[in-house]
Amino acid sequence: MQGELVFSCPTLVAVENNYDQVNNPKADVEYYDVVIVSQSCSLSEKQCNAQPVLVSSFGTPPAYFCKPEYKKMFTADYMEGLRKNRSFDFCLLNKCPGHDFFPADYLIVDFRDTFSVPYEIVSRAAKKRQRIQLQSPYREYLSQALARFLTRVGMPNEAKIPKFTETWSQLQPAWEKETEKLKNAQTAK
Repeated sequence: MQGELVFSCPTLVAVENNYDQVNNPKADVEYYDVVIVSQSCSLSEKQCNAQPVLVSSFGTPPAYFCKPEYKKMFTADYMEGLRKNRSFDFCLLNKCPGHDFFPADYLIVDFRDTFSVPYEIVSRAAKKRQRIQLQSPYREYLSQALARFLTRVGMPNEAKIPKFTETWSQLQPAWEKETEKLKNAQTAK
């Protein structure tokens, strides 16, 4: 179900430098802690074995701090930005202390590491530990964060709207004049 945390989910990962051997591919099995991001309706009993499950990896902040590619990014300012939903790539989930089976730290969901896993594999991995699932509204919060990640659009610099603090002195008089015209037109009706 959407929002379920699955620990040590096995995943096939292609061996590097082996892409030319299409007829004889080689892969390693790696284990990821993942959260199910597929919509629950896509995982109904009738469809579950026919469709792969979309998952995103997650970890605690220390797990990300130790990765060289993330070390410079994760500062107090960046974490504050995560808390305020200013990052498209990650979703910060609050602590859930008091559970032996659940990390007592914040969790960071990494949408850049989103992939599909066959339903049967996710199902078996989920049964190995006590099932943990985000409750509403946290499940919807995660879904909304994923939607922001998937639907973001990069705009060229010339298409970006300039800051109003820079253009206000030019815009304000024209807008005030237009507002006055609209008021007068409404009054005349």
